[in-house]
Amino acid sequence: MHIDRSFDARKARQQWSDRLLTRSSKRRRVPTKFLAAAAAVLLILTAVLIAVWPSGPRKGARVSGTVASSTPQSAGPANEHVLQGMPLEETGKPLPRTTLAQDEIRPPGAIARFRFRGNTEDESQSGSASQFQQTGAQITKDGLYLNGVYYSYHAIAQTPKLNYDAFTVVLGFDAHSFEQGRSNLVTGGRSHRWFGLHRSGAGNLTVTFNNQRFSREIVGAALQPGRPTVVACGVDLPNKKVLVYLDGAKVGEIDLPDHFQLEVVDSDAKERDKVWSFANYSNAQAFHGLVTELTIYNRILSTEELEKIK
Repeated sequence: MHIDRSFDARKARQQWSDRLLTRSSKRRRVPTKFLAAAAAVLLILTAVLIAVWPSGPRKGARVSGTVASSTPQSAGPANEHVLQGMPLEETGKPLPRTTLAQDEIRPPGAIARFRFRGNTEDESQSGSASQFQQTGAQITKDGLYLNGVYYSYHAIAQTPKLNYDAFTVVLGFDAHSFEQGRSNLVTGGRSHRWFGLHRSGAGNLTVTFNNQRFSREIVGAALQPGRPTVVACGVDLPNKKVLVYLDGAKVGEIDLPDHFQLEVVDSDAKERDKVWSFANYSNAQAFHGLVTELTIYNRILSTEELEKIK
């Protein structure tokens, strides 16, 4: 007699498969109490991370076009944080480059003050009719941007009340490059270039008068691209003295010759040459980068005042 065992075989395989699935599900079943404990631990860790995680920008984060430093620096009040020249409120919001604390240490009495915070207004409130005119430049929230291409822009500050005998110029800038043709910082006078600041071939700050015929390089006063810098230069012609400060530190003192004078004073350009530009029209040098401040005084500032300008 033939016995059909196929049905019994299929039934045995099905029973074996059912037993495997049952064992697998038992192994994967996680006790409810364990899941609840794990969720509680996760919530606690999340709360701790939120409490201790810094709210300010991370290292390398950009704040208004400025790379943030990981180390806060003091620039006035103890609770003020500065990221490479860009101060922050306690909320982490960017403020203009020049804070109220820096405003307070700027000496009074400027005949012109341009900070280029989205505009070209004279903030000196001196009533000296100083004004700024530009074409081809860019006014940004960080400052006046100049592309460094000679004669592609005109950016001129007019200071009709300037006193040639004694003055101080304060220049804040962040140079993008000092490549060939881009060594100029600021020039007094378009026709006579009676005063000038530029970077030498060796990389040092240099002071010039009378269309570069008188020139003094300040050895050790290195200017680096990509570094926010403030230069203050005071000139006292009756006493034949020039004081040069870099970020609040004295870097040079120049003794002028006994019979030195500015040639523009005896020229027919005396009045119309009371202007300041960022290109030198005698040697085709221009500035490339951001200008964040141009302030002019009709006197040489004291040592104490110059030390506070940074």
